[in-house]
Amino acid sequence: MNRKIEKEIGIGSYLTDTPGLGGRLRKKIEDFIVVENFIKPPMDQGGQNTVAVVKVRNWETNRLIRQLSYELGIHRNSVGFAGTKDKRAVTTQLMSFPVPPLRLEKLDIKDVRITDIYPSKKKITLGALIGNSFEIAIRDFESDIDKAREIIHRNMEIIGNTGGFPNYFGIQRFGAIRPTTHLMGERIVKRDFEGAVMTYVGNPMEGDDERSREARILAEESRDWRKLIEVYPQAYTFERSMIGHLIKHPEDYLGALRKLPTNLLLMFIHAHQSHFFNEIVTRRMEKKIPLNEARKGDIVLATDIRGVPDRKRLIPVNANNIGKIQRRIDEGKAYITAVAIGTEVVLAEGIQGEIEREVLGKAGIERKNFNIPDIPRTSSKGIRREIIAPVKNFSCEIDEERILMKFDLFKGCYATSLLREFMKSENVRDY
Repeated sequence: MNRKIEKEIGIGSYLTDTPGLGGRLRKKIEDFIVVENFIKPPMDQGGQNTVAVVKVRNWETNRLIRQLSYELGIHRNSVGFAGTKDKRAVTTQLMSFPVPPLRLEKLDIKDVRITDIYPSKKKITLGALIGNSFEIAIRDFESDIDKAREIIHRNMEIIGNTGGFPNYFGIQRFGAIRPTTHLMGERIVKRDFEGAVMTYVGNPMEGDDERSREARILAEESRDWRKLIEVYPQAYTFERSMIGHLIKHPEDYLGALRKLPTNLLLMFIHAHQSHFFNEIVTRRMEKKIPLNEARKGDIVLATDIRGVPDRKRLIPVNANNIGKIQRRIDEGKAYITAVAIGTEVVLAEGIQGEIEREVLGKAGIERKNFNIPDIPRTSSKGIRREIIAPVKNFSCEIDEERILMKFDLFKGCYATSLLREFMKSENVRDY
């Protein structure tokens, strides 16, 4: 099951050569703790936004924003946040709201704690963070303690010598229970709006709970929207909002999609791009081309003054600069990239360019496909993204009950992609 789903989202290789620890993540919600590393915008008593630190337990980001916007009586698109977080976790992040501080102070939502509230002129925007700190417990691991220590030491040695681990987008990007977000993105990019809606409200899959599975089967078999709204679980608010639209406008699948939050629609597009990125990284590894050794035609990212890859500073590798760039890579001051395709992103040349064009060509995808005039805010320019993710401040504690790992990653890097190198689980839901 694990390999099949991983293949579907483009993941196909391990950097490390050790046996897997096995085990499970998130056996308890408190086993997965994420804290954003952010720089707070300045306080301004005349500012139109209120900035706050929001700590939540077991809240998916889009549903959290929906609830916060409902409680505050504001549009969900006006809520500012820097990154989407895992649901089954305890997460702390910086957010902003176009309301007075007193409105936030009065909020009382289960498993949501809002602190450090102050006014500011600035809105928090997507990507406006440095990285994330993680504290993650692996339970039910299969190795004895001494063997586990040996595996962890060997893996960190390999990761350290490489400068990081393969920077795959993890399963959470695609939906841990229902890995369909990339399929939604593919349908939208190909202008198959009916297919996108049916992928979301229909498309029964292994792992669905009984009630939603029955509803999804009914959607596929009948498309009786009035009957479907009666049986679809109340908790599935996004699905129900689309069904509600189709009751009034039975053939307007584009209109149904527009009922979804913009950031959720963007998530679908980004997942589609992420699938290609994963596949491109996998193809490079399969061709035995090191992730930390530049080749002519590669495009690298230089780091900024904080040591974070600057995706605006793209440097093509050629015969004249390859030596200097390799030294920068070895120093952790430059990173080789792969493409997350979009309308304006540049493709590599050389062997990396061949891989990128081969993967995209096989899927029949071009840059122009990501200009989506029907839902303009989902159009995407694309990015080039580093193919390895460095691990900072790693520590590990092991006892009979759990392996507790603590580490820092750059923004956009997936802790589960690091844990995958240790666990090598046969079941993707263990992550």
